[in-house]
Amino acid sequence: MLTAVDVTGNTILARDAQKKQNYFCPACRQRVCLRLGQIRVQHFSHVQIMTCRAMSEGESVEHLFGKLQLHTYFVSLGYQVTLEKFLPAIQQRPDLVVESQGRCFIIEFQCAPISFETIKKRNTGYARIGLQVFWILGTPYQKQNLRQTTMAKFAQIQQNHLGFYYWVSQPSGGIYSGKNGRKLMELTAKIK
Repeated sequence: MLTAVDVTGNTILARDAQKKQNYFCPACRQRVCLRLGQIRVQHFSHVQIMTCRAMSEGESVEHLFGKLQLHTYFVSLGYQVTLEKFLPAIQQRPDLVVESQGRCFIIEFQCAPISFETIKKRNTGYARIGLQVFWILGTPYQKQNLRQTTMAKFAQIQQNHLGFYYWVSQPSGGIYSGKNGRKLMELTAKIK
């Protein structure tokens, strides 16, 4: 996870954290430690192996780095963005909460395989508290020929067409449509 809570209750990004401080999971309030790595993105993990339903451990480098890039991307467009905000009403922690003019949207960045049931459960939770979710696919999904069933899991109707989104981290970055590969400004326009 990229965020934790310090002893005063403030949310801290892993990249801004100090090694010898105490940090806690925003969801379960158990102690976490800061992981500094030469290969992996700086992040937090639970000290004791336990069941924390809201936080997932073992996120890939691609997923951690992609969340940071998406955070930077939306901030550069003038949005207020919160990484890994725990939503206690539904016991979920989306990758990003994007806010603009009093409206909130959820960004879920997906790199690993995920079941339709899990996607449906997350979407239902967000809908229950009035939040729209956009699933953005990472590089692992782009490197394969996606089956129709996989595409259908992530498909969304936007601007009167059915498609899905993917994140390109190099060289220019940005959110693209899975339907035609053109850069999607509709997503960011929709959030504003």
